[in-house]
Amino acid sequence: MAQILIIDDTNDHRDNISEILQLNNYTVSTASNGRIGVELALQEIPDLILCDVRMPELDGFDVLDIIRNNHRTANIPFVFLTAMAEKNDMAKGLDMGASDFITKPFDVIHLLRTVEEQLKKGSRKVKSTSLAGGAGPLEWLQNLAVRFDHRYSRQNTFLQKKQDSYDTSSVSNRIFLF
Repeated sequence: MAQILIIDDTNDHRDNISEILQLNNYTVSTASNGRIGVELALQEIPDLILCDVRMPELDGFDVLDIIRNNHRTANIPFVFLTAMAEKNDMAKGLDMGASDFITKPFDVIHLLRTVEEQLKKGSRKVKSTSLAGGAGPLEWLQNLAVRFDHRYSRQNTFLQKKQDSYDTSSVSNRIFLF
């Protein structure tokens, strides 16, 4: 199972990418800034690094520079995640040794294909876990929709039971200010 390190200072981005990758059988670790990301990369030696460009403490370019200049991490595929797809940033990153760029907001299928492609190109020979155990993109999305539908239907059933058991007679005499 491939180990992927996500370095991004935005909680929602980290959580979303992490969940997508975990649903596709990847092992994921996360870092909330570049300094922590470098520490984790040197400690865990992941198979792939996904890194935001603009972050506090160390930006993505600094992280890439440190990763590429360490013999233990120099060959790890490194993909920039960026909301700013400026040509200068892309050229700089590629010149420094970035493997690819993914522009936020991203398409899930594009993210997964990029991850698989970079893992195949990586110095380690990692068996690709593919989209949800070998499923194609459409089948993967259908499986994901079923999982979410099941999760939310359970929550809705729970809430409906709570609502049905709630005594509204005592509420009618109260005033609610919003």
